[in-house]
Amino acid sequence: MYTSMPPSPPTRRALLRGALGLGAAAALSACGGAGTTPRTSGDVTLSLWTHDPGYEDFFVKGVPEADRATDFRYHLKVTRSGPADIVTKLLAQAVAGRGTPDLVGFEIGSFPRLLRGDISERLLHDFTPDIEAVPGLKDDLLPARTAPFSKDGRVYAFDSDTPMVVYFYRDDLFDRYKIPADVGT
Repeated sequence: MYTSMPPSPPTRRALLRGALGLGAAAALSACGGAGTTPRTSGDVTLSLWTHDPGYEDFFVKGVPEADRATDFRYHLKVTRSGPADIVTKLLAQAVAGRGTPDLVGFEIGSFPRLLRGDISERLLHDFTPDIEAVPGLKDDLLPARTAPFSKDGRVYAFDSDTPMVVYFYRDDLFDRYKIPADVGT
């Protein structure tokens, strides 16, 4: 007898690795313009700007998984800078019309600059359709954790530092173990 189990929700790590794939897809789509043939395999260099060596380590570790999942061989070109400098450089390069990165690690305090006017919709990937494409994912994302990275109902980034409350506030487990949702600890 064959039975299928409901899929478990993606982990934070899987979601961030998915962002690597989405960044790669965005980079690849940006490579092709009118009159060019889209690439379907081969070497791809992704530009990563970050203030945190942890982001670099994370994506370096994710590259082999991305390589195995596609016909591409990914390489990272990393630029490290101060948190506020990354946003300033991104805006300057966007105005110049060249040299913007494929992936960016922002510090939350610098991110609101990207939510002004129509900057986010012009420069950042809108993850809203990706979230909606994964059954149950929207319900698993806490609004308090996506709000700082959202504008007009669109999610443009994810928090990579998940507080402990997120690990333990699970309605399904509260229900299963008969724990009141308003418990103080």
